[in-house]
Amino acid sequence: MIADLMDKIGRNVPLTSIELHELRNEFRSMDDVKNLVKGWVQAGTSNPIFVPPMQVIYSKVLEADTASLTINIPSVYKHLLIMGKARINGSGGQVAVYLHAQFNGDAGGTNYQYGLLFHAGTTVAANYSTGLNHVLFGYFAADGAGSGFAGASFLSIPHYQSSYYKTSLMIDGTSYASNVTTSIWQGLWKDTSPIRSITIFPDATYPSAKMESGSLFSIYGIL
Repeated sequence: MIADLMDKIGRNVPLTSIELHELRNEFRSMDDVKNLVKGWVQAGTSNPIFVPPMQVIYSKVLEADTASLTINIPSVYKHLLIMGKARINGSGGQVAVYLHAQFNGDAGGTNYQYGLLFHAGTTVAANYSTGLNHVLFGYFAADGAGSGFAGASFLSIPHYQSSYYKTSLMIDGTSYASNVTTSIWQGLWKDTSPIRSITIFPDATYPSAKMESGSLFSIYGIL
């Protein structure tokens, strides 16, 4: 319909009153679509008509070797997703090293515990540990793994502002020249406080270990 009307206008053929009415309706519909798309594009501004259910809190590529990374967490979300792609150096030639995580600066006590299922090559094992000062963030390729290798981790924290102890659920995987590992973890922070910061750092067994320049970390909040 609109194409026929535009063809008439292009040939200077007068439109009837009915055709003019149809043309006005078509342009109103086009304006509605334009305004809807504009609202989507403006999501996250002061007055959006569409708000994405998952939003970036933090996303950064490390520009230098980093011993510890602390990220502040806002209070506007229900759940957290944390992703890491990293490599560890300064481990003294280890093929892989754990990254640890602490919440709200709780570093000196025994308020953390975890359980895991783990495989390295064809070997499968399970383990747990309590009375810790950290949860695990993942097992990452280190300076003994060979060039180009890095580990990846995906950690979720459901209802990070609840009045219960905070549970984290994580899967990680890393490869190096001689093996492949995959782990599934459940971690617990025995504190009822809302999580307001997360600190990520290498296993203190290797005091010179750092997250290598080029490692990537992202945190997303889910409404």
